[in-house]
Amino acid sequence: MSTAFRTITAVVILQLVSLGSVYGQITDPVVVNWSINTEGATGTSIDSEIDGFVSLILADVETVHYTNRFAFVDTSGVPSYNVGPFSDNNPAYPSDLDKVYRIFRNPVEDTSGNNEVVGAGPIGLLVNGVVVFNFTDARSYNNQGIWNQDANIFELDGFDNAMGHPAPIGTGTGGPNAPLREGRYHHHQNPIALRAQLGDDGSGHSPILGFAFDGFPIYGPYAFADPVNSSSDIVQIASSYQLRDISARTTLADGTVLPQALHGPTLEDIELGAYQEDFFFDSASGDLDEHNGRFGVTPEYPGGTYAYFVTLNADGTSAFPHMIGVTYFGEVASQTNVTIPATAVQFVPLLLGDVNQNGAVDFLDISPFIGILSGGSFLEEADVNQDDVVNFLDISPFIGILSGN
Repeated sequence: MSTAFRTITAVVILQLVSLGSVYGQITDPVVVNWSINTEGATGTSIDSEIDGFVSLILADVETVHYTNRFAFVDTSGVPSYNVGPFSDNNPAYPSDLDKVYRIFRNPVEDTSGNNEVVGAGPIGLLVNGVVVFNFTDARSYNNQGIWNQDANIFELDGFDNAMGHPAPIGTGTGGPNAPLREGRYHHHQNPIALRAQLGDDGSGHSPILGFAFDGFPIYGPYAFADPVNSSSDIVQIASSYQLRDISARTTLADGTVLPQALHGPTLEDIELGAYQEDFFFDSASGDLDEHNGRFGVTPEYPGGTYAYFVTLNADGTSAFPHMIGVTYFGEVASQTNVTIPATAVQFVPLLLGDVNQNGAVDFLDISPFIGILSGGSFLEEADVNQDDVVNFLDISPFIGILSGN
């Protein structure tokens, strides 16, 4: 065995250690499910002008800290998948927001009967630190606050292939071809590039894609057919919002007859499904409630949790309300001027093979690994095959990590 170890070519895999860090000692999904950038990856774009900006920005999540009440996520807001190009009339590029968000670790249902309306702007955070926006582009027909536009219809041509785009912020200028401004990159709907990174292909229950600002998780479109039975089939979850059967936009879904001044555009001019008011909620028609979620068991929450879901049409296009409904299910955490408390603990993912816990897997781990192996003791970092025991079955995967396999 010692001869085999001496022939290993060791490589440094990750640099993770920092003061106040804790390796793998917490399993709370709100803390551990973030895409933490440990390798210095930056943003990228096939558009050379945009790439000139985002390639200078660290992608995904920088750090995660936690207290008993919150997880604190520090992120640039730029993903590690390709961003852009966007429409010619979008004067923005994804920029480094360098922002900290906080997510409840123990979210609670809002039982007030007056659930907070999901407004325009950020309403949640994907696991890569990109913000979630609701369905709307914050505009309405004739600016009258009724017939609210769905951004996934009116702004669809400006989405990139990941189904995201940046909202201009600040007053900065940019590249040589246009006065680009800094922008907040975000998704109004199905984040297909993130789902591809996470392997969300319907072969199993969808992974957690993010968390709403009320602390409840957002999953992809696939879940257990029986919400309380993890052995049931995997199905595509259906929205319970349905298109109204109307020939003119003269009434609301509750039967309210609108004065002529508040009539919407004709269906010949704007297709049905372009506005919030084109839909009605029918609990019997889908799997989810009016918030676009349900209570059930998931791989991360075997005891059950309330969760939101990405909703799709049969043809794979995004289905209203896309991720989160018109109102939140839970009580919402403010995101104003969030800072990481000095008492917060930094979470650092468990680095398998880093037996001496110095933040790297290298030759310095060989001797303590042999000591643990021969002494019959247990250490998470030494349990490389993750079968909850350290024995000879861990030798081969340990060698694989050391040699870069």
